[in-house]
Amino acid sequence: MSCRSYWLSIVIAVLGVAAGPVELPCDSIILKNGSTLTGLILEETPQGIRFQYVRRKPGRHTTIFTTTILRQEIAKIEALNAVQRAALREQLSLIERAPEIEKAHLDRVELDRVDWRGQSKAGLRYDSDYFTLVSNAQEALVRRAAVRLEQIYTAYMRYLPPRHPGGKPTMIILVRTLDEYRKMVMANGHSFENPAYYEPAANRIVCVSNITELGDDLEKIRLDHHKHWTQLENDESELRRLFATDKKQLARYLEPIQATKLRIAQADRYNESLIDKATDRLFAILSHEAFHAYTSGFVYPWVPPGRMRPDDVGELPRWLNEGLAQIFEASLIEAGELRVGHADATRLARCRQLLQKNEWLSLEELFKVGKREFIVGHGNRDESERVYLTSWTLAFYLMFERRLLGTPAMEAYVRAMHQGHDPIESFETLVGQPLKLFEADFRRYVQQLQPDGTTFEVKRRE
Repeated sequence: MSCRSYWLSIVIAVLGVAAGPVELPCDSIILKNGSTLTGLILEETPQGIRFQYVRRKPGRHTTIFTTTILRQEIAKIEALNAVQRAALREQLSLIERAPEIEKAHLDRVELDRVDWRGQSKAGLRYDSDYFTLVSNAQEALVRRAAVRLEQIYTAYMRYLPPRHPGGKPTMIILVRTLDEYRKMVMANGHSFENPAYYEPAANRIVCVSNITELGDDLEKIRLDHHKHWTQLENDESELRRLFATDKKQLARYLEPIQATKLRIAQADRYNESLIDKATDRLFAILSHEAFHAYTSGFVYPWVPPGRMRPDDVGELPRWLNEGLAQIFEASLIEAGELRVGHADATRLARCRQLLQKNEWLSLEELFKVGKREFIVGHGNRDESERVYLTSWTLAFYLMFERRLLGTPAMEAYVRAMHQGHDPIESFETLVGQPLKLFEADFRRYVQQLQPDGTTFEVKRRE
């Protein structure tokens, strides 16, 4: 293990990777109006309860705020024991201190100045055991990318431990601008529209981030807003001086100023959300492509079928590789904990639409698709979407419901597929069911799956 990544590995190992539906054991307060509040009881008095309300929606960061609930509002209290409450208090403290903790982690990342595409010392480099990150983006973004990649690689190892000692770290190139990325794509003979691509032969990922460009544009807007806001503040102060004794006139003149200030504040919040979304999207893309590189290099490397040794397995089938990559793509980091196992709500809704319209891709069709159907921008976009969605839901089902990932049965399936065995017979051996029966169970699962990764039973009418 490299010295630079050692501290990150220690922190991540301690805080852990959350698998499957993520739940925090909480105190529960059931109100007389039927609502249930979950969180932490801070203090109880005869008049009411000071309560730290916790909302943890799938795929979103935890929301925490403190409120007081009057006794007359409460129907029932379901309290944790002392040990559970202490654990909850510690976890909530970590979540509340997450920005402070993250800043400390980012400050410790060691970066080297390196040459970038012919420009002396124009890039930054971070070395880890499983990847090397090189970028000409802003230093703050490179630091965040290094930490996020360390976290996501730890998640990969949690579910699929490295089994191939000869793997080499993947070169991950993070490009600062779209224009530069397009030139690199064309120079390497690619023409598809993906914002990132993985080259197995070169063991390299190239990814673009327009966060710097977006940030520069938004900073200009922010400065303009600040200037306008300052002028509005001066105008407001002058109006308050002129109409100090005429409240009615003052209110009339202040109304448009306050409305403008509100619009500026709303615009600034929206612009900040654009940066957050762009950052989340970048890390999702990196997580997806890095999964392909990790499994190819350290878990399921490609081996010529005629030269396979007894302990060789071969590469993952394309559908499973892409399905698992989408699961890790949707992971969420919070207070050092990587949360994997919630079902992306947008993907899930689209899957249900396809099922209702009878446009769902059958598993027999899925097992026949090749690499080309997984490249966005090639051929039929609708067909590509169906392939991706079916791959995602099937991988999710096998990973969290059937618990087959990393098992000997899964390794036997991957080996059989790599050696060219019949895909349907191999899959039936994996799941222990005829494909028709399995597919019926799988479709029911998709219909019952909830965004938090749990399922509910559909009640049938008699």
